[in-house]
Amino acid sequence: MSLEFKVRIRIAELSGPMAVAVRDALAPDNIDFPSGQSIKMEVSGDSLIVAVSGGTAAQFIATVDEVLEHASVALEAARQ
Repeated sequence: MSLEFKVRIRIAELSGPMAVAVRDALAPDNIDFPSGQSIKMEVSGDSLIVAVSGGTAAQFIATVDEVLEHASVALEAARQ
């Protein structure tokens, strides 16, 4: 049996420009993924939607953790 990992993270209640700024701050992390793993980001209204899928369980968890950590840092920096 093969496992498939997927998550859709919605970072809500941002202004449009703030959502774009966070997306743009995360964009450099969106390279060199292991084979079969992907990340997609889109701004939708007042939210940033980040979809992560694929990889092993360890790769998936590490990627989601990194996305959340970097989003938090980007939000903190943008608010200052």
